[in-house]
Parts: sequence; structure tokens; C-alpha cells
Amino acid sequence: LDVQVYDADSSHALVEAHVRFYAIRRHFHAGGGGGNGSSSSSGLPSSSSSRMLHHNLKFDPMRIINPDDELGAVMFPSTPTSVSHHIDAYSPILPPSRREFYENGRIHQNSNFVLDNSTGLNLREVDSYTGNRDGLQCAVCGETYGTTQNLVRHIRMCQLVEEHDDYPVKGSHRELDVAMIVSGNNNNNVSKGVSTFHRGGVNKNGTSFACADGNSSDEQWYDDFREYLTTSQIEILCVFEAIEPLFSGTFQCMQSYTIDDIVFGREFAPCMLYGEESAENERKWWHRLLLGYSNDNDVAARVDLDRFHEIVN
Repeated sequence: LDVQVYDADSSHALVEAHVRFYAIRRHFHAGGGGGNGSSSSSGLPSSSSSRMLHHNLKFDPMRIINPDDELGAVMFPSTPTSVSHHIDAYSPILPPSRREFYENGRIHQNSNFVLDNSTGLNLREVDSYTGNRDGLQCAVCGETYGTTQNLVRHIRMCQLVEEHDDYPVKGSHRELDVAMIVSGNNNNNVSKGVSTFHRGGVNKNGTSFACADGNSSDEQWYDDFREYLTTSQIEILCVFEAIEPLFSGTFQCMQSYTIDDIVFGREFAPCMLYGEESAENERKWWHRLLLGYSNDNDVAARVDLDRFHEIVN
């Protein structure tokens, strides 16, 4: 999930700019605290409700990978910058049908190979990929690993050693079937239940689906996200904070996004202009806010605000 941020008055660069994301959820209760309103089975007010309902408002923090929130999510907003949230197994906007699987659908959460996150901490899968923490464990010996690849290496190595030393099969690594734990890239079979784990996730009817190509299920993912964000009415809030350099005052800019503002499978169009100034490419004054680079050859870099909100395939 990407959001593009830019400080239009870049001639006075902001100080210590940083950004945060929140997923806003509304939990409605039937009756609305004495009112005559009604709620649907999803917990949201029904379309026939004519009165305002009391509800709980919850802000779930969304971890940011670019700029890295572990480094303060500090950014340079004087140029258009994309802020990215990785929708992983811990993301608050991940559809419930996708939460049963870890690491892009490779391992089931109830397989005893995924570390328990019942503490409710706001984690990121990417931290496991880079060795900052472990997200997987061996169900036999309890050894923890950051990636599925390292877990599989551990199991296979232990199987070789235990087979050489004639360990009993039951209760040892020899009892584990790696193919049943991690999906194969060439497995296109569709199977029911949670005992077999395939890349792709779970369909609405409770069956898991597999795909040989990681990109072939993109539309299925997009459909699941559209349905979940629409039915749950989740609102994504972007909070931008910085210090204004002229008066040294801290300020906030906030922008919220709903399903109507999200475009799937697209990228922001390039909006930086670089070249020689001439009458042919003359822009309005608000397009000519200088990025801060020019030279004696009248070559400059500028931001084209006409393309700032455009998207491309």
C-alpha cells in the first residue's frame, strides 16, 4: 500500500518530517445505546437505520517499511515521496481469509511452525526476512528461524543426521514432511482443509487454492481486499508531522483514504521534470516551485503537479 507525499512549498524545507499510518475501525453495537437504530450481521449499521448509533472507534497502527518506522519514518518531503505499508500476516487491513497463512500463503498459522503472536504486538514480516527477529519455529525441537527457506534447511539437515544415527521416526524430524509444511511451486492441485498448505490462501468456500505463478493470483488478492475494505468500512489515516522552519512550530497534516480512493495494481506516474527551460514547456507558477537544482545551462528539476495524482500500469 503506497501513499505519495509532497510539500508544495518546498522552498522552505520542513524539518524532522515523519509519517504514520492508522487503520480506523468502527465497532457498532445493536441498539446504539438506547436508540432505535439497527446493525447488520457484520456489526455495521444497516441501510434502514435512521438514527445515529454509538460505536467504538479503534485506531490500529500500520507499520511502515519505507521510510522505515524503526528509524522514525523520517522523510524528505521536498520531493514527491512514496510511503509504503507492507500488507503481511500482521497487517490490520489483511482480510481475515488471508490471516490463516504466513509468508505469502506458504505456511498455515495453525501448523505449529509459526510463532504465536497472541500478545498483540505490531510486528512486520519483513523483519524476519532480514534477520531482525524470528517468525517461524521447528515444531519438533523449537529452534526458531526468520524465513521458510532456513526452516526447511534445518529440517532436512536434521533428517539426514537422524537417519544416519538411526533415530526413531516418531517424535523426531524424520516424521516431518516438508512438502506438507511448505507449498511446492509446481503444485496446482486444490485441496480442502488445513493439513495441506499451498501458496495462494483460502477461498471464500473454505478451500485453499494454489498457483504455480506468484502473479497469477493477483486479481484474487485484489478482489479479497476490495470486499474486505468495503464490508468492514476501514478508513486508512495518513498522519504527516514536521517542524515549520520559519517559526519553528510543529504541525500535522492528515489525509484519510477509503476503498473509493484506492487503486489496485497501479503505480504513481513520474512527476519530476528535468530539462532546459523554454517557452514550449513553460508552466504555471505553482508548477515551477524549484526543487533546488539548477546550473548555468538553464537545466532544472521541477515537480509537475499536473501528474502528481496520476497513476500508470
